[in-house]
Amino acid sequence: MVNNMSTHIEIEFKTLLTKSEYERVQEYFNLKEIDPKKQTNVYFDTDDYFLKQRHIIVRTRLKDGSIEFTIKMKRKKGNIEINQPISEQDFQNLVNNSIIPNGVVKVALNELNITTIKVKAELTTYRYEVNYHNCLIALDESYYGDKIDYELELEVPEYDYGQKVFRELLEMFSLPHRLAKPKAIRAVEYSQQKNPS
Repeated sequence: MVNNMSTHIEIEFKTLLTKSEYERVQEYFNLKEIDPKKQTNVYFDTDDYFLKQRHIIVRTRLKDGSIEFTIKMKRKKGNIEINQPISEQDFQNLVNNSIIPNGVVKVALNELNITTIKVKAELTTYRYEVNYHNCLIALDESYYGDKIDYELELEVPEYDYGQKVFRELLEMFSLPHRLAKPKAIRAVEYSQQKNPS
């Protein structure tokens, strides 16, 4: 087992925003005066997109000088997320040589009979975070390829309560609920369109 490994259930609600909606939320919470957190996600899959077809996301996240390796599995009310820290050398071996680092993510992939994964997309997000009614608002500006999108996420401790707070947020800002595919799917599908195999 890898030290500092974590498993948790992630429950979140999200909606895509227009740039002007994003700026309205940013202004309301006085976020223009602070620097957002930068995080770069690299998404992996098999050649035949076995993981994507099963709503499983495997990614690395570079943030604050550290690298986290994650597998996310979709559930009806939230995702199971398993994380482990990896070294820069492990990251380079994964990206350049498809060598999966030892640890819980590799164990989970082995249970799916997956021994090789390759880079399928990369996405960089500039994120503002705000604590709000026992939830966490994430206001994201994300870049992949030549695309930019804006998104409001609400990470919540419990589904029904979170759904109520999310609806109140949408009403407060007069935002429509635009269903948002996960960032991983948006980035991978964009990459597939640009580089059809």
